[in-house]
Amino acid sequence: MQGFVQTISYADDDYVKKGTSLFTIEPEPYKCDSAQADLQSAQSNAQQAEINLGYTNVIALFDGGVTAHQGSIGQLLVQIRPPSFPPSSSSIRSG
Repeated sequence: MQGFVQTISYADDDYVKKGTSLFTIEPEPYKCDSAQADLQSAQSNAQQAEINLGYTNVIALFDGGVTAHQGSIGQLLVQIRPPSFPPSSSSIRSG
């Protein structure tokens, strides 16, 4: 998912506890407007919107120190998919 950073809730080199909110991605694009679709589509969209909305608040997964910010408020974050492992044969080049 992608979105603009709305808030950053920590300072560089802070110590955070598991579950602490680190930053928030703008939630508005992920809120569902069921008036724009029929009931079945709206239910499906609402479920997906609820899932996406949950990803807009990024939390610490464990206790520990946080490093310097790698982004800033207003910056667009874009989802990057990790490479598959093992790599497919089509992505391996021979010398």
